[in-house]
Amino acid sequence: PQLALDIALSLIMGVIAWCVRAAAADQFVTWDEPAWVYRSVKFLLALQQGDLAGASLVGHPGVTVMWSGALSLLWHIKVSGMVLAEQVLAIGAWPTLDVHDPAAIRQLVALLPIAKEGILFFHALITMACYWLLARLLGRIYALISSLLLLLDPYYLGLARVLHMDALASGLMLCAVAS
Repeated sequence: PQLALDIALSLIMGVIAWCVRAAAADQFVTWDEPAWVYRSVKFLLALQQGDLAGASLVGHPGVTVMWSGALSLLWHIKVSGMVLAEQVLAIGAWPTLDVHDPAAIRQLVALLPIAKEGILFFHALITMACYWLLARLLGRIYALISSLLLLLDPYYLGLARVLHMDALASGLMLCAVAS
C-alpha cells in the first residue's frame, strides 16, 4: 500500500507539473528560444545521419535542451508525418542561423510549441524523480511538500515553460543533490 501511494502521488505531481507548465506555454517566446529550436533540428538531423561531430553545436551544457527539443520533434514527425518532416529538413538545410532574418525566425517560432513539449515532459519527470529521492531522504510528507513547492514556485515555473537550459539544469542538479 505504501508503494502504491508513492506511485500515485508521484504520478499526480507529474501530471500537475505538466499541466501548469504547458498552460499557455506557447503564448510567449524568449529571444533565444528560436535558436534552441534551430539547434534541436540540427542535433536531430545530425544524430539521424550518424554525424556525431555535427551534433556538437554549442560549447555549453545545452545538450539536454537539444535532446528534449529533438525528441519532441521526432515524436511529432512520427505522429504527423511528412509536413513537419519537410519543415525540419528545410530548417536543417540552413548552413547557419541568421537571427536577423525575420522569415527564419517565424519558421522557428512556428515549430517552437512542438519543440517545447519535450522539455515540459522532462520537467514533469524531474518533479516525479525529486519526490522519490526526497521521500527516501526526508520522508513522504516532506517530499510531498517540497515537490509541490518546487512545481508551483513562480520563478522556477516561469523558467520551466521556456525552451532553455536554466530550469532544466537546476532541476537535474536538484535530483543529483537529492540522490
